[in-house]
Amino acid sequence: MAYFEYTPRSTLYHYTSSAGFEGIIRSKELWLSDLKNSNDPRELRIGYDNVFNILNASKNKASSNLSRHFIEYLENDLTSYFSNTTPYCLSLTHSGDSLPMWATYGAYYTGLSIGLRPTAIVDMPVRVQKVRYPNIIPDQETIGLINDLAEQAASHDTFFAKAEVVSGVFSIITSIKHDTWSYEAEVRLLHAQRNMPPEKHWHPAFSMTALLPDDQPVLWSEPLVRNSAAGEIKYLKFPFGRYRQGTFDASNAIEKVIVGPNCDLSPSAVDVLLRENGFVGYTVAISNCRIRM
Repeated sequence: MAYFEYTPRSTLYHYTSSAGFEGIIRSKELWLSDLKNSNDPRELRIGYDNVFNILNASKNKASSNLSRHFIEYLENDLTSYFSNTTPYCLSLTHSGDSLPMWATYGAYYTGLSIGLRPTAIVDMPVRVQKVRYPNIIPDQETIGLINDLAEQAASHDTFFAKAEVVSGVFSIITSIKHDTWSYEAEVRLLHAQRNMPPEKHWHPAFSMTALLPDDQPVLWSEPLVRNSAAGEIKYLKFPFGRYRQGTFDASNAIEKVIVGPNCDLSPSAVDVLLRENGFVGYTVAISNCRIRM
């Protein structure tokens, strides 16, 4: 089930092409793509550098050898985790009808914006993050988050406590983006998975990447690959909607669909597609944006 670092209270929109829209509606699945292939070449690196600057500063100020030892452990484990783990991400926003978003993510104004109810994602095996855009590196909020996690681990000093800290610090890295992207007001669905499949002799727990609401494990799976202008991109597919009796029900997951400024699909065609695939309780609107092509 979803781990909420940020709890949305209103509709979250995902911009996509007409083909992407039809794929989501028919499959009732969302594709989370390798975050290392995002459109910002600084993605992850800016968060990684920010976090390690904070850890280095903390290590230099540590009051005891034990504190320094723990920070060094965290640095080493985090470096290994960062190298051996892929974060898969789906980008959402509360802004469902934005001209720059249509240009960048809505197939150059020809796509659609799918508005998901918050209840559509609460049962998904993902982290829900609100992206931060600090204009000062390192920023005070990140320093506070890392210090809180470190204190939590130091007070318990167990393998699982330390592993939770590494996972938590990694989520801080994935939630930081350069402030030139702040107009996106991005909310992320994130699922982290080891790059390599688990060894056959490992305990089953190490094959688990998340839990469903009924405590059924989500196991490591081979990433799929799609082609893009940037080359091959790895991705994972996850069903969305409310989880009931072992299956996801997406029928009431969509609040609103906005048809892009130059989309070939008409609102009536969108409505037919939604109804034919079992969706209810939604509205379809035409974008208020206009642009001459």
